[in-house]
Amino acid sequence: MPNITKIHISSASGYVLPEYVYHDSLIITKDSIRYSNNPAEESEVNRRCEWTYTTNSPVYAQLFEELTKTIPGVMAIDPGRGMFDVGTVSFLVIYDDGTAEEETWYLPKFMFEECFTAAQKMIPQFEEMPRVLRIR
Repeated sequence: MPNITKIHISSASGYVLPEYVYHDSLIITKDSIRYSNNPAEESEVNRRCEWTYTTNSPVYAQLFEELTKTIPGVMAIDPGRGMFDVGTVSFLVIYDDGTAEEETWYLPKFMFEECFTAAQKMIPQFEEMPRVLRIR
């Protein structure tokens, strides 16, 4: 079975007031993490944010391996289980053989709790938690 080399998780707001509309994106590899939040209207509560970190830390690489173990469970979630009053959560998973899997769900984020909890450990402590990973 091929190994995961990149995990791209993105989300978009559901039905909210225009000042709260956003789309964000988190890209994780074994040696880097990149985040961007793009609000439809930038405001005090919904600001544009971007950051990138690279590392050669074996601890970070181990956290990536732990995260990859949660991905089969995520990709097995039935996209037909969707709800219509929540935003989207999308995953794009890239493998070392060049193949990819992509899926989008209209589900509450707690459905991805195991994966998101693993990914939260990889966020630098001085950065705000990415919206896509906020379970509650």
